[in-house]
Amino acid sequence: MTTTRQESKDLANELINDEFADFRRTLTITEGGSYDPTTEAVTGATTTSYQAIRQKLTFKEYQLQAIQVTDFAVIYTSTVKPSVSATCVYDGSPCHIVSSTFDGADAAVRLILRAI
Repeated sequence: MTTTRQESKDLANELINDEFADFRRTLTITEGGSYDPTTEAVTGATTTSYQAIRQKLTFKEYQLQAIQVTDFAVIYTSTVKPSVSATCVYDGSPCHIVSSTFDGADAAVRLILRAI
């Protein structure tokens, strides 16, 4: 029997938001806006929060030139993938998004983050 894209999305949602719910941490992504150096604040930005699970980077990901030793990955369910220009806070730590991809079934978003 063939697995459909919707079944993959349902499974990802169940695993991330139910089975492994104890491992999730808050991920707050801020996109857009402009930085004012005088007030040191970003204005006009949109902020979205998710519950994400931290993961180790794969060996193949470590081979990329842009990856640093302290980078890590998170995964969460969403239909929207943030841009790499967005900033975020994961589990209370501010981070930059190094890479943003969907999995093969578009069921979950995988981010590679770098702590600021």
